[in-house]
Amino acid sequence: DMAVEDFVIEEVQEVVEEEPPVRFVEKMPSFPGGQEALMAYLRENIKYPQAARDAGAQGTVLVEFVVEKNGSVSNVKVLNSVFSACDEEAIRVIKSLPKWNPGEANGKKVRVFYNVPITFSLQ
Repeated sequence: DMAVEDFVIEEVQEVVEEEPPVRFVEKMPSFPGGQEALMAYLRENIKYPQAARDAGAQGTVLVEFVVEKNGSVSNVKVLNSVFSACDEEAIRVIKSLPKWNPGEANGKKVRVFYNVPITFSLQ
């Protein structure tokens, strides 16, 4: 017979405190190619929702998101709604954005809030 000892295994969870995003930094995040490239990306990828066309919905959806330290986009939400289908399309396209050049404060990459207006206009 062998004696079996009881082992107590403690689970230690690492607490990672992610600092909250900020609104203003010395070096704001930037889209690769600049503001013109961002606007071109939005023009090429936004599809005017048929339901919004049928309803004659027009206006500017203001979308807020966070540019993370690695340049990815997260926490996408609508601040100014126009029509639910337009809001959903704006969110879809913002979530599809390629990585940005992240913002910096005191020489370190930080999480930064960013707002983008997306205008839906019937011609």
